[in-house]
Amino acid sequence: SLTEAVEAVNDFTNQLYVFEEALFVLTRLKKRSLVDLVIKKFSSLLSCSRNFVTEYLRDLSSCSTTSLDVIMEITGKEEDILIRVLVNHLENNKSVIDPNTRYLLEGLKFTSCRSADKSLYG
Repeated sequence: SLTEAVEAVNDFTNQLYVFEEALFVLTRLKKRSLVDLVIKKFSSLLSCSRNFVTEYLRDLSSCSTTSLDVIMEITGKEEDILIRVLVNHLENNKSVIDPNTRYLLEGLKFTSCRSADKSLYG
């Protein structure tokens, strides 16, 4: 079953398959349970979330906002993953802020910055 497949993911190809199937179930059937399982599995291993998110967002401009929402949930407080992706994307695209770049930037909470200097972020 797909639920068992989530437990067995260990490379990008399998992760991508499970991620896209979960997105399909979410968008077509409006059922979130598989997405929640993927988020739980991927975010439980920092190396898994870091590697998957970095690879998945190589073509940031072609991602849907639904997939970006799930990606932000996978990274959670590890926003440095998204910041690195955004920096690479901006460097490779002549610093053009496309709609998906803006969407991710607006979704960042910068929690690590806030905890580092609470006086700035009140």
